[in-house]
Amino acid sequence: MSGILPFYRLKLVDSTQLELKRMLRQQGELKSFTAVLAAHQSQGRGRGVSKWHDSPESSMLLSIYVKWPIPLKESFEVNQRVCVALKPLLPQEVLFKWPNDLMIGMKKLGGMLIENHWSGGGIKSSSIGIGINLDRARYFCAELHELPARYDTVCGCFELWGQSELDHANSHG
Repeated sequence: MSGILPFYRLKLVDSTQLELKRMLRQQGELKSFTAVLAAHQSQGRGRGVSKWHDSPESSMLLSIYVKWPIPLKESFEVNQRVCVALKPLLPQEVLFKWPNDLMIGMKKLGGMLIENHWSGGGIKSSSIGIGINLDRARYFCAELHELPARYDTVCGCFELWGQSELDHANSHG
């Protein structure tokens, strides 16, 4: 990873998604690929009214703010792009279940919470939350339990993916 992108590691936070929102409110703007990582969330959220429950140090809890070089038309496009960015980081056994679950067989290991920021009829940016239950993962796939040591790899993968998005936008704009 370039080391230039803002990357915040927190022991405890109410929610990594809420932390990104606070940062946006306070700073007015964030660099694309600003990341917030927490060892524990006291008020983690899932899709809709669902809650994310974790024990300290038992989950990968990460939110990344992404600015799209060209506004996207549909939420589905964001989900597709996030899955493309995550796939190289996850073992082959992990599958994506629409709209936001990470699965091994019939077992849910985690999920994604994507909050899109709309402007002018398109999605200009997204806050992408990723939660993986590492305690559950170790029973199904040992590789997943190693993710905490690879946070820089996770963020680096998003950064490389973002650069390819930017290159694509520049070549078609």
